[in-house]
Amino acid sequence: MNRIRVALVGLGRMGRNHLKTILESRDFELVAVVDECKPNDVDLPKTSLFLKSVDELTSLDIDAAIVATPSETHYAVAAQLLAQKIHVLVEKPASSTSNEAKKLVSLAQEHSVTLAVGQVERCNPVVRSLKKILDSGLLGDPIHIETKRGGGFPLNVKPGNDVILDLAIHDLDLLRFLFGPLSVTHSAGHVTKLAGIFDTISIQLQTIYGSTASVHANWLSPQKVRSINIVGKTACCDVNYMAQECVLYGANLSPSAVETSLGPVEELDHPFAKSFRLKVPKGLPLSIQMDEWKSFILGGSSCLSSGDALIRSVELTEIALQLAQKSVHQPNTTVDRKSDTEAGLV
Repeated sequence: MNRIRVALVGLGRMGRNHLKTILESRDFELVAVVDECKPNDVDLPKTSLFLKSVDELTSLDIDAAIVATPSETHYAVAAQLLAQKIHVLVEKPASSTSNEAKKLVSLAQEHSVTLAVGQVERCNPVVRSLKKILDSGLLGDPIHIETKRGGGFPLNVKPGNDVILDLAIHDLDLLRFLFGPLSVTHSAGHVTKLAGIFDTISIQLQTIYGSTASVHANWLSPQKVRSINIVGKTACCDVNYMAQECVLYGANLSPSAVETSLGPVEELDHPFAKSFRLKVPKGLPLSIQMDEWKSFILGGSSCLSSGDALIRSVELTEIALQLAQKSVHQPNTTVDRKSDTEAGLV
């Protein structure tokens, strides 16, 4: 099969990550890169063109395109590419509103091309290990799920983007992927730097099975945090997405039962419970995402977020934003912070 001819739109931080992944892939051929200005530190293959506008792609033989432009521009760029009958993988969020997300899905259907959003955690090998644990039943019924994601204030933030669309959407999508439909029950956010734009959010949710979940995301942490913890009736599980580490804890777990369900594991020392670290096959999520995208374009199975899942994840961010806007928390630097005793707290 001939390689899929692809264009990359956007050469920011994520664009550069995608550029590296495309160039390392044997299944994709980079035809063009689109950005308003070409960075001096980026070298393109001699066979790849550098363009300043998406309009210039119309004269090229392009099969597919990756959109890695600023979040607030995703809808307009993706819509233009879909109208040109180009398969699109757009960085999250696919759009800033659910109405726009629905229009993008309709456009893809109308022009008989595929549309997927880069919810890259779906392609993280540790998520596959977590799914294996959930399917094994070793946790028992999930009771509560807690996710944390933080670190790094974006260089440029404009209306149409916030910490919910930028970070929390990863976990909202992943919770739907693992546990099915969700409803948002509460949302509270903080605005600390840019007027009207949330940089910290805490979202409470419930699954159709009655499990509860909390999603925390912020742009304020100096270090990156990417984790999920699941408390079940019989055991618990901790996952670190960046380290690709998955650990199972349970007071009554037996090594034989765990290995029968999950394969070889490493038993760890723990003062209160049996604990086991799964052997997670290492892999780069972006590279795995490219493999999944190829399969999706060619009509095969794929774990990528598309269609209804793409729309629902944007809808969840929209609901969380609407609830948070009812009570915006802002730091009050003029308060005389008394001791707990003086404030009547103890």
